[in-house]
Amino acid sequence: MRKWYLLSTAEGLDSPDWIDAEGMSCFHLAVMGKHPKTLGALLASTPGVPPKDASGLLALAAKSNFPDILGLLVDSGLNIDYTDDLGETALYVACKLGNAEAARTLLARGASTEIAETTYGWTPLFVASVEGYGAVVDLLLAADCDCDKTDGSNWTAMEHACLRGHLDITKKLPARTVTDSLGDLSSAASASVDSLASVGSATSKSSSAFSSSPPAMANHASQGIDLVKSFGHRYLKGTSVILVTLGSTDIRNTAGPIQLDQVPFSRVHSTQLDTALSLVVSAANAEGEPTVVDLPIQDSQATEPLMFYSQDPSKVKLYFDLVPTYSGNRNQILGRAVAMLSTIRTSLGQSVRSLHETVTVPILQATTLEVLGTINFEFLTVSPFTHPNMSIAKSSTYWKSLTSSRVIGHRGLGKNTTGRKSLQLGENTLQSFIAAANLGASYVEFDVQLTKDRVPVIYHDFLVAETGIDVPMHALTLEQFLSVSERRTPKIPRSRASSPKSSERSSLDEHAPRLGVRPRSLSLQLSAEESQELHDRLKFTRDFKKKGFKGNSRGLSIQAPFTTLEEVFRTLPKNVGFNIECKYPMLNESQAEDMDSLAIELNEWVDTVLKCVYDFADGRDIIFSSFHPDVCMLLSLKQPSIPVLFLTESGTEQMADIRTTSLQEAIRFASRWNLLGIVSACEPLILCPRLIRVVKESGLVCFTYGSMNNVPEYCRLQMQHGVDAVIVDSVLAVRRGLTNLPSPGSAGSPSASAAASTENVSTVAPVPINV
Repeated sequence: MRKWYLLSTAEGLDSPDWIDAEGMSCFHLAVMGKHPKTLGALLASTPGVPPKDASGLLALAAKSNFPDILGLLVDSGLNIDYTDDLGETALYVACKLGNAEAARTLLARGASTEIAETTYGWTPLFVASVEGYGAVVDLLLAADCDCDKTDGSNWTAMEHACLRGHLDITKKLPARTVTDSLGDLSSAASASVDSLASVGSATSKSSSAFSSSPPAMANHASQGIDLVKSFGHRYLKGTSVILVTLGSTDIRNTAGPIQLDQVPFSRVHSTQLDTALSLVVSAANAEGEPTVVDLPIQDSQATEPLMFYSQDPSKVKLYFDLVPTYSGNRNQILGRAVAMLSTIRTSLGQSVRSLHETVTVPILQATTLEVLGTINFEFLTVSPFTHPNMSIAKSSTYWKSLTSSRVIGHRGLGKNTTGRKSLQLGENTLQSFIAAANLGASYVEFDVQLTKDRVPVIYHDFLVAETGIDVPMHALTLEQFLSVSERRTPKIPRSRASSPKSSERSSLDEHAPRLGVRPRSLSLQLSAEESQELHDRLKFTRDFKKKGFKGNSRGLSIQAPFTTLEEVFRTLPKNVGFNIECKYPMLNESQAEDMDSLAIELNEWVDTVLKCVYDFADGRDIIFSSFHPDVCMLLSLKQPSIPVLFLTESGTEQMADIRTTSLQEAIRFASRWNLLGIVSACEPLILCPRLIRVVKESGLVCFTYGSMNNVPEYCRLQMQHGVDAVIVDSVLAVRRGLTNLPSPGSAGSPSASAAASTENVSTVAPVPINV
């Protein structure tokens, strides 16, 4: 064309003469189509005249993750550090999308790692850390990027990664080096966190379904007591609430909330799907305004539940209507999906539910009734709970800051492990709870589950391996569950205990226990035959094969009988507070244990536990906690007088529910549902102590748990930065480390009470509590 004088390239091939109706030049099309040969020919045809839209072309190539095209553009003379209107470079775009190959190519050609975008002041390291792209972070670290750099809110990349649960990245980055690691979370810092985490406390719409109480107070000093949170959040009264979540809370479910089928071009006009669309969610036979959501649905919208109220949820019908966004008339329905709550889920039996929450229904075209696509959603019905002892008149606050010991005994005096050199008390037993209180624990923490006949019992694992097979707790009756621990009590042969004359007994037999007398320490009376019998019974169970032991077993610990929640209330003195962890399986936990994805109906489960607690609480300090977000929601919506804490792994374990994946999500969730606070794995808060202030300034109480809490120095560090309480296994050691108690053996030291408690630990009667 040049030879024929039909082509003028003096202004370049992206001059106005060469731009199509959509503003694309041939360079753009070659990059978008991933055509390196075509792009090379175009660049060679205009030597010395580089493309004008340098930043756009480089960003397109970075998005495509095609290193050959990036190399051609940079080698043609384009500035590799061009920025767009937001200050984003090609390297920033590649890091934001996790395109490691594109990032490697740009870094190899000298791209700067320190150019920050203009919105938050984030460099490529920040955005890769926020998004959790470990491979990209490794490339940036190898390029010697500045890890100590702070953004516009004075946060480091490490702190952003830790907040979002990316602990693998957090450990790669150096700790904050500024003098004040706490910092003073300025308004700018809070704005940055809010823009990404939306951790502000959101309130529900007013409804007659809720019983209102006085507004909450935070950090209000009154008569020398720090009032953390007042009683009085709204709770259900006489009316059920239906929570509808568009899409799925399971991050493994990659299908979006709305899936529209491909419509043939010939039918586009008749279906009117060739325009912007919105989704209108409404409910028949229920109260609550319809909610309009523009498509495509953003992630933040998909995880925020919609609320409807009904006296009879079985009669509620959910409508999902597709309407044109700009029609101005919401009655112009293009397609509709209908879900009848009474029949949308397959019945699995009385008071049994499936742990698979996502429901899929087809969207039918309004006139032809053809299937246009599907909608995926989850719904949860929360029924009201009533009890004559449920009152908010007991005190003015949810929970008061502990001015003395802020130590909570984990499963009593600590969970059983194989690493301890001394004999342990059986975890989650009455003896362990008593000993923990004697050693100064303000509360004892224990796990509550329901048996098949709906009795709350104390047990940690979802599978009861002591039966010799992996039986789910909800498949055993109370009688069966308690008999498991009774069978583990060693039986004394009559021939050993009833010889005619004591003088005829051997010296060994003189120390044998008499018939009917329980030995002081059952674990010390375990014979080789009994030990082998116990091993043979457990060796094929999942937990024993994985860990090589089972908590509260003879030989490893001072084994004690299983117990119920009612017995714990009746036995322990009322000045011992309870942190009741509600153990209800999530789908990924059920799958990890190879359990059937079934469980007791959630409302019945929570109501049963609440009834037992209100029957026997009698003024005792109680805190509920749970790893299951729905359990926390129900506990908060059903009653106003017992505080609820949300347990979170904070990124230390891989979780499937998006609400459980990070500290950021935990803060969002706890704020949204007016929970007292969170109980976080301690490791992230030890790595980044300033995150404690993020929790506290969101109006939440902050507890921690984890093996690192057994080191007093780590507990002291957390409390210096604002942690309210620590859940520990080593109660005595941590309490002494926090309060500078006298050394063991000295007069008045707690070791005396410790010795006394362990000496008589086999008794079930309450003992004096030395707090």
